[in-house]
Amino acid sequence: MNEMVKSASRAVTETAAAVVQTAVTAALAAELGPLAVPAGAAAGAVVKEVPLLGQLLADRRRSATDVVERAIAYAGCTPEEFVNVLAADPEHRYLLRRAIQAASDSVSEEKRRILAAALAAGAIATDDAVVDESVLVIDAVAQIESVHLRVLVLLATEPDDPAVSNYTNIRPWPWTPRQIYEAAAPLASVLPAILANLQALGIIDDFPSQRIDFQEGRLRLTGFGLLCLGYLQVLAGEPGDRFPVTA
Repeated sequence: MNEMVKSASRAVTETAAAVVQTAVTAALAAELGPLAVPAGAAAGAVVKEVPLLGQLLADRRRSATDVVERAIAYAGCTPEEFVNVLAADPEHRYLLRRAIQAASDSVSEEKRRILAAALAAGAIATDDAVVDESVLVIDAVAQIESVHLRVLVLLATEPDDPAVSNYTNIRPWPWTPRQIYEAAAPLASVLPAILANLQALGIIDDFPSQRIDFQEGRLRLTGFGLLCLGYLQVLAGEPGDRFPVTA
C-alpha cells in the first residue's frame, strides 16, 4: 500500500470516528449537560479539579462509542448513513439517546454487544413497532448485568428433566427453582435477586402448572424474554452476519 492510499484510508477512518464521536457527545450532552462536552471550558475546569470525574466521563464515552461502532458494523452501513438515519425523526433520535445512556453506564461487554444489536435493529427498521421494540429491549438490558444474562441463556436450554420428552410442544422447557439452583450453583447466593429482577422486567414468569403433570412451581422465558434472547443470539455471528432485521 503506497503512502497516498495509506493517507486516504487514515482520512476515512478519522472521518468515521469523528461522526461517531459527534453522535455520542450529542447524546451524552442531553443526559449530562455541559460536562459531557470535552471542549467546554467550564467542563474542562471541573474535570481538572476532580481527576476522578474525568475518568468517569471518559469511561462513559468509551462504552457509548463502543456500542455505536458495533451497531454500525451490525447494520452494515457507513457511520454517516447510520447517524443520518437516526437523526431523521424523533423516534430514532430517542432510540439513539436511550442506547447511549444505557451503554455509557455499562461495564459489561456482553451488555454492550446486546445494546449494539438492538440499536442496529431499530436504526435500520422502517416499522415504528421495531423501533419501539428495540427501545424496550435496551431499557430492559440497561437494568441487568452479565449474571442475569447467564440465567437468561440457561433458561433457554433444557434441564435434566424426565418430563421434557413427554411434552414436545412446550419449548423452551420451564425450569423448577431447584433445577435452576443446581445448574447455576456458583450464583446461588444472588439467584433470588436475579430471578426477581428478570420477573419484574417481564423476561421470565411462572409457568402454568396445570399444563404438565407436576405440582412444582416452574419458571419460563416470556415472549419478551425470547425477544431479548434473539438479540443475544446475534452474538453468535460476526457483525453484519446473520443479522435478523432487514431495512
